[in-house]
Amino acid sequence: MSLKTAFSAPGKALLAGGYLVLDPTYSAYVVALSARMHAVIQGTASNATTITVNSPQFAEGTWEFSAELTGASAYRAKSLKNVNPFLEATITVLLSYIQPTSHYNIEIIIYSDDAFHSQDPEELAKNPTKRFHNHKEPISKVPKTGLGSSAALVSVVTAAILSHYKPELTKDFTTNRTALDRIHFLAQLAHCTAQKKIGSGFDVASAVFGSIIYRRFVASILGDLTSFEKYEGPEYASLVQTLIDSTNWGVRTDPIGLPAGLSLLMGDISGGSETPKLVSTVLQWRKDQPERSLQVWTELNNANMGLVSLLDKFQKLHESNPELYNTVIEEAKRKSGSELSTSNEVLLKELANSFSQIRKGLKTMTLESGAPIEPESQTVILDESTKLPGVIGGVVPGAGGYDAICLLVATDSVESIKKQAAANPALQHVNWLDLHQENIGLACEDLNQYA
Repeated sequence: MSLKTAFSAPGKALLAGGYLVLDPTYSAYVVALSARMHAVIQGTASNATTITVNSPQFAEGTWEFSAELTGASAYRAKSLKNVNPFLEATITVLLSYIQPTSHYNIEIIIYSDDAFHSQDPEELAKNPTKRFHNHKEPISKVPKTGLGSSAALVSVVTAAILSHYKPELTKDFTTNRTALDRIHFLAQLAHCTAQKKIGSGFDVASAVFGSIIYRRFVASILGDLTSFEKYEGPEYASLVQTLIDSTNWGVRTDPIGLPAGLSLLMGDISGGSETPKLVSTVLQWRKDQPERSLQVWTELNNANMGLVSLLDKFQKLHESNPELYNTVIEEAKRKSGSELSTSNEVLLKELANSFSQIRKGLKTMTLESGAPIEPESQTVILDESTKLPGVIGGVVPGAGGYDAICLLVATDSVESIKKQAAANPALQHVNWLDLHQENIGLACEDLNQYA
């Protein structure tokens, strides 16, 4: 029996770079969040390869797969119980890359932090201190909150399976860039395969690397590998190995954290948005109006990178002059974003205005493309939020729409902001998520927390 090991991967919020992240010309700022997907793995030697994945928090949360190690279908996961395209693709990609010669019965237990899904109030009231709450419905029927649960799942299962078969390839992965890159590329291929399309990949990258400046890979390097049905098993396995080990992905994943004293505050609006429809509408606008859309995207990219540059300046000030930095943060706690936009404190003024410039670009896209990226209802919520002391600025994260808002706030003002929001009719329906920004992505976990 192999050692039992555990890993976790975070959810994400795309703070700056929505839509532009689809184009490798541009970079985006992706924030890793404290909501994590966990995988505990253990295997025993056997005369056949089976992988059972249990998710005890959800009804019908068991998926079983088998795989042959020889022949035309070698390494291809075959569903034996229930269907989960993300697990099936991940297992197929991993076994194809590893090309194991020994059989195992492998069990993987998945735990999901509460923030990934809408919670059952009855369950929360019954077990308020429990970390992993249960659901009465299958996972497919439990609403998600848009934090990247599928990307976190694929990434953490990738790390778990790779560590089982090839522990030397995941040794010290938190400090070993080569090991992290390998996990990242495998997870990107698996996630694209499961979705049957090649997305931007920022959610997978953040699940692996944490909070980052991200520039996507060129989609063409994946070729037809997202459709493994087109290949005989051994041929597919060889192509996967070449893609992972010998191909320049050209991706950017530079670490970046929030400066001390600043935090993200995520608000769930529960409005419901169809991200694929939003994206297709914007891409059609870009196709129909190439010159105008390039102008808008160039201005929006300048605003996005301006925000990143300002956060770097905050970090450097904190390191070089902590006393002055503390006075800056104190002013951020006292004033609202609206007030900071005319502040004498230059850094805070520029930071507040950078959010205004990003929102201006998103509103322009909303008006000109017809996609509700920052619809009027979200504009009202963001405008009212920016009037609260301690709120520096905010945006609709990711592809935008009616789902959520993301605020940059003074850390010490979080509880005060929530109280003031509860008294504001325009903000009373916002559900503030119990989340914070984290620097790290994939992590090894202590098994005791799952006992």
